[in-house]
Amino acid sequence: MEMEAFRADILKQEIEYLHHRLDHFDDLRHRTKQMAATLCAAAIGAGLTITTARPLLFLLAAAVALPFWYRDAVYHAYQEGFHARLRAVRNFIRDGSYASPNGQVATLEGTLGGTEQGIFPLPDYYGTKTLHEQEHKRLTNRWRNATTWNMTLFYAPLCVAPLLLFLFLRP
Repeated sequence: MEMEAFRADILKQEIEYLHHRLDHFDDLRHRTKQMAATLCAAAIGAGLTITTARPLLFLLAAAVALPFWYRDAVYHAYQEGFHARLRAVRNFIRDGSYASPNGQVATLEGTLGGTEQGIFPLPDYYGTKTLHEQEHKRLTNRWRNATTWNMTLFYAPLCVAPLLLFLFLRP
């Protein structure tokens, strides 16, 4: 097999792998959200029906979403690393050139032909060699991912609603 065809095949396989990883993390995040909502709703329901343990159950319902929120942020951070690499590969194929973090410029012809020009990092699934270190750290920061609008709009009500019930439905 020629080196040009081999490197092109690696790029194709990497794109397929990255899509698979992104789908995997989408599924994990969806399941995490389902579990958090289900357990929180169950604790609120139990608190509304069992009056003797109502305050404890409402506090439990407020706290149950927090570990899921953290876990979802971790999954989202990993997903962002894979997504950044996929964007870099797509831009590299579309534009035909790539400026590496160390300042070297890679071209599509150089990568596929194996010339002395810079070669696009193959494979680099998580994007650690593809992105600048600061950009990679920013995208995969758990706190940044936990405080996105989507995450906050989903998990904050799961934490606040039981606390409001705790305050207003105390015996």
